Amino acid sequence: MKTLYIIDQGCSIKKDNISFLISKNGVKLTTIPVYKIENIFIFGNQQITSQALNLAFKNNIDILFLTISGGFKGKISGKFSKNVYLRLAQYDIWSKKNIKINYAKSIIRNKIIRQN
Repeated sequence: MKTLYIIDQGCSIKKDNISFLISKNGVKLTTIPVYKIENIFIFGNQQITSQALNLAFKNNIDILFLTISGGFKGKISGKFSKNVYLRLAQYDIWSKKNIKINYAKSIIRNKIIRQN
């Protein structure tokens, strides 16, 4: 499991040693070890404790808050973004005109080929 999806409304996410404990109305639903998670997607009305947030920060886990239907509300990230190398590569391509043009051409070419 890389992404933990919290969809069922009214759930609570708490820290349980080095795991996240998911419960609803005081009933434990599951416990997931922190090493199995890269992202947490929280849909709608959920609760997450500050201890669970700190566990996520400590383990560089991003938390996204979404509406019930999946619309983006906000994001909490730890100190270090996992996408820093991706961003650097994107900026590198963006700064080189000939690479940027060739990359754009390949996107357009592939789009035309695959639209049939």
